[in-house]
Amino acid sequence: MEAIMSVGDDVAAIKNRLDFLLSMTDAVICSGGLGPTSDDITTAAIAEAFALPLYTDENVLSLLKTFSPNSICWVENNAKQAVFPRELRFYLTPEARRRALPFFINGKMIFVIPGVPAEAKLMVVNVLFPPCADISRRMNCISSNKPLGPSGFPKPPLMKE
Repeated sequence: MEAIMSVGDDVAAIKNRLDFLLSMTDAVICSGGLGPTSDDITTAAIAEAFALPLYTDENVLSLLKTFSPNSICWVENNAKQAVFPRELRFYLTPEARRRALPFFINGKMIFVIPGVPAEAKLMVVNVLFPPCADISRRMNCISSNKPLGPSGFPKPPLMKE
């Protein structure tokens, strides 16, 4: 690990830190800023950092509106969670409540995951580990006599069979 940084809710600051980190390493993990509130600006900052236009995915928007539990009133700001940088694939849980942006650009890996710990854990296991494990296998970086988990990494002690 080369560096850990905390960045405020400022598009220019996020872009500057990304530029700095990507000059030092081949992979960056960003967490937080994917929600519907006004300070959740990571998606916009990523789009701006890589000059990618944003678009609203109408299928995701429809899923979000459909899934909104009766106890939660739909507010238009929730539509922000259906906005993605064009040309980037995204990972969405089946109920469309959690999302991540795992992508490669200019030969670098960038993973944008939720900041909520339980959601981040879900995305790390399902989104971040698989491509990292694949790359590690190809580079013969994993050597362990421990059983491998579904991610391709050694199973942590608490992982259920």
